[in-house]
Amino acid sequence: MSTGLQKNSVPAILVIMVLCLLAFGSTSVWAATFTVTNTNDSGPGSLRQAILLADSTAGVDLINFNIPVVTGASFIIKPLSALPVITDPVIIDGYTQPFAVPNSSSPGVGNNATLLIQLDGTSAGIGTHGLDIIAGGTTVRGLVIHSFGGNGIDLSTAGGNVIEGNFIGIDSSGTTAPGNSGIGVTITTSGNTIGGAAPAAQNIISGNGTGGAASGIGVTGGATGNQVVGNLIGTDRTGTVDLGNSGPGVSLDAAGNTVGGTTAAERNIISGNDIGGVTITFGLNVVVGNYIGTDVAGAAALGNTAGGVAVFDAPNNTIGGTAPGARNVISSNQNGVVIFGIASTGNLVRGNFIGTDVTGTVDLGNSVDGVQILGAPGNTIGGTGAGAGNVISGNTVIGVRISNAGADGNFVQGNLIGTSASGTVAMGNGLFGVQISTKNNTVGGTTAAARNIVSGNTSHGIQIVSSVATGNLVQGNYIGTDVTGTADLGNGLYGIDISNAPGNTVGGTTAGAGNLISGNSQEGVNIISASATGNFVQGNFIGVDVTGTLSLGNSFNGVFIRSGASNNTIGGTTSAARNIISGNVSVGVRMDGGANGNLIQGNYIGTDVSGALAVPNAAGVLSVGGSSNNTIGGTTVGARNIISGNTVDGIDISNITSTGNKVEGNFIGTDVTGITALANGNYGVRFSGGRNNTIGGTTSGARNVISGNSNAGVVIFADGGTALPATGNVIQGNFIGTDSTGTLALGNGAEGIV
Repeated sequence: MSTGLQKNSVPAILVIMVLCLLAFGSTSVWAATFTVTNTNDSGPGSLRQAILLADSTAGVDLINFNIPVVTGASFIIKPLSALPVITDPVIIDGYTQPFAVPNSSSPGVGNNATLLIQLDGTSAGIGTHGLDIIAGGTTVRGLVIHSFGGNGIDLSTAGGNVIEGNFIGIDSSGTTAPGNSGIGVTITTSGNTIGGAAPAAQNIISGNGTGGAASGIGVTGGATGNQVVGNLIGTDRTGTVDLGNSGPGVSLDAAGNTVGGTTAAERNIISGNDIGGVTITFGLNVVVGNYIGTDVAGAAALGNTAGGVAVFDAPNNTIGGTAPGARNVISSNQNGVVIFGIASTGNLVRGNFIGTDVTGTVDLGNSVDGVQILGAPGNTIGGTGAGAGNVISGNTVIGVRISNAGADGNFVQGNLIGTSASGTVAMGNGLFGVQISTKNNTVGGTTAAARNIVSGNTSHGIQIVSSVATGNLVQGNYIGTDVTGTADLGNGLYGIDISNAPGNTVGGTTAGAGNLISGNSQEGVNIISASATGNFVQGNFIGVDVTGTLSLGNSFNGVFIRSGASNNTIGGTTSAARNIISGNVSVGVRMDGGANGNLIQGNYIGTDVSGALAVPNAAGVLSVGGSSNNTIGGTTVGARNIISGNTVDGIDISNITSTGNKVEGNFIGTDVTGITALANGNYGVRFSGGRNNTIGGTTSGARNVISGNSNAGVVIFADGGTALPATGNVIQGNFIGTDSTGTLALGNGAEGIV
C-alpha cells in the first residue's frame, strides 16, 4: 500500500511489541498495527481512518502514533464529527508518539506524564463522545480527551476494557480543564479497569460535566466487576488544585465494583468534585484506600461538595477495611460518609480517617458531619475486628449522626470519635461525638474491641434525643477519657445526654457493658425532660478512672436527672448493675425540677470500686426543686447504696416541693462492710425544706446505717428559699451512730438527729 497509513512490516511490529513489553509487561500479539501519521480529521494517516481499519480487521489491533515532531508542541486532533464507534478490540496507544513520556515517578502521585496526542472535540458536534467503544477488550492509553459534547470515553455493550494513562477533561498541560460536556468515562459494561497501579497507567479525570452535572467516572446499567484504580479525579496533574467534575467524582449506579485498592499505587485522589466524591446507589461495591477530599499527600483540604462517600438506598457496600492500606481518608467534604434510605442496610464503614489528615493528627474536618446515617437500618460504623475502627474527629458538627425514621439497629463500634489516631489528643467534633434520634442502635459493646473512645468533643460525647429514640444501648465505651482510661480528655459539656428519650440503656449488667464516663466538663450523664423515662444507667464508672480507684471527675454532677425526667433507674439490685459514681466535682446523683419516681439503687457513691476507700464527690445525692417519690436504696441488700466519703453531705433533700422520697437500706458514712467509718464531710442526711419524706422504715431491710459522718447523722433545716420548715418527714428504724449490727459505736461528729 502506498498510503501514509499502512500495515507495518514484521520487523516494525516486533519493535513495537518489544517496546510495549518493556513498558507495560504485555505479551499480547496484535492482529494488525495501524500508525497515525497526521492530525487530519480523515483520510490516510488519520486517527479516523485507523479506527475504521481496525474495526474491519478481526482480532486485537494496535493503533500507534508517529506524527512528525514539532518541537515543544502537542498534536491536536480535532474531529469534525463523531469518530467511528470502536466495534472490534483495539489498543490505542498515545505513548507510542515519539517524545510522549509515561510517568515513572513514585507510585501514588498521579499521572504526570507528558502526553502529546490531544483529541479536541470542539468541532465534533453536540452529544459526541470522544471515543465510543462497544467492542470490549480495548485499551486506550496516553491520550488527552477534552471538549466533546458528550462523554470523554463511552464504554458500552462489551466489557474488559482498560482506560489508562489518559487526561480526560483536562488539556495536555494538566492544569487547565476544558472538560467534556458529559461524563469523563461512562461504563455500562463489566470487568473494565480505569487506571492502574503503575504510574503510567493513572488517569487524570477532571473538569467534566461542562453541559450540566456529570461524573468523572459513571458506572451504571448492570455493570459489575469494574475497577477504578490509581487516578486523580477532580484535580490537576499535581493533585493539589481543584479542577472538579461538575457531578460526583465517581458514581456507582451498579453493583460489585471497586474504587481504589490496598496499596498506595492503587489509591485514587477523588477531590474537588461538585456533587460529592463517590456516590453509590447499588450494593456490594468497595471503596478502599482512597484520599477523598484532600490533596495528593492527604495533608491539605481539597474537599468535594456534599458527601465524600454517599450511599443512597444501597445495601452491603464496604467503605474502607481493616488493613492500613485499605484506609480511606475522607476529609474536608461537606459530610464525610452519608448512608441514606431504608434500603441502605448492611453497609460497613471501617478503618477510615474521617475528618483528619493522613496521619490522623491534623484537623481536616468535614464541614458538617463525619458520618450520617439517615433513615438507614443495620449498618456498622467501625467493628470489633482488629483495624476496623475509624477515626472520626475534627468534623464541624457531629462525628456520627443517626437520624430519620428507619435508622434503627445500627452499630457504632471500635472507633475514636473526637481524638487523634493515638486516642491521646483531643481533636473534637464541633458539637457531639454521636447523636441518635432513632431506636435500637448500639454504641460500643461488651468487649474491649467494641469500645469507642468518645472524648474531646466540643459539646456532648453522646446525645440520645427525641421521644422515638428508644431501645438504644451505650456500652463499654470510654467517654471523656483518653484511650488508656486514665487521663482526662473530656467532652465540653455532658458525657451522655438523654434528652426526651425513653427506654435506653447506658451500660448494663452483662460483663463488659459498663462505660467509663469521666473527665467531662459538665455532667457525666444528663437525663432531661418529660419523655426521658424508663432509662437505665447500670454498671458504669462515672467520675473515676478505669481502675475505679482514682478520681477523674466530671466537672459538675456524675448523674443529673431533671426537668420532668421520671422513672429512670440508676444502678440496680445486683452487683453487676452497680455504678461507681465518685470523684465528681459537684454531686454524685442529682435530681431536680420534677424528676419523680426514679430509683437510685445498689451504687457506690463517693467510694472506690471496693467500697472501702473514699473517692469523694462534693455531695452524694441531692434531691431538690420538686423532685418527689424517688427511691434511694431499697429493702433488699442488693438495693443498698454506699453513700460515703463525700466532701459535704451524703444525701440532701431540699425545697418544700421535694416530697414522698424514700431513703432505705443504705450505708451512709460507712464503708461497704457497714462496720468501718468512711465519713461524709458534713451531714449524713440533710433536709433543707423537703417535706413528707421517709428515712428508713419499720422493716429491717429498710434500715439505713447513718454513722461515722463528720457532723450530725440527720439534720433538718428550713427551706432556704422560703424559710418554711421541713415537716412531715419520717425518720425511723435506722442505725444512727452505730455500725450495721447496731452493737458498735460509729458516732457521727455531732448529734445523731438535729
